[in-house]
Amino acid sequence: MATERKDVWASGDAYEPYVGRWSRLVGRQFVTWLGVPPNKEWLDVGSGTGALCEVILAVASPRHVTGVDPSEGFVSFARHKVHRQPHNFSNWRRPKTVARRWFLRRDGIGSRHKFHS
Repeated sequence: MATERKDVWASGDAYEPYVGRWSRLVGRQFVTWLGVPPNKEWLDVGSGTGALCEVILAVASPRHVTGVDPSEGFVSFARHKVHRQPHNFSNWRRPKTVARRWFLRRDGIGSRHKFHS
């Protein structure tokens, strides 16, 4: 009898217990450490289930947070889970284009692993 295996990298519900919970724990210290002034716009590239976006919204007093991720399952999960405003989540088709357009108009650019300002 074969056991059915879920791909934790395709569903927000399956992924969240593995990675999202750690992103929140580390994210709070990380966002504080960055020291970005309030009222800035943030971009989270590879935003996954929105864990870091939630932290940014809670800790950084942003003007706006945009999360982009290639996984529609993660984006859908984030849209339903993150309730603080202002934010939005997108499923990207061309990540370089999204980042370039955003960066030309905003204060900084970030990903789960790197932040630049």
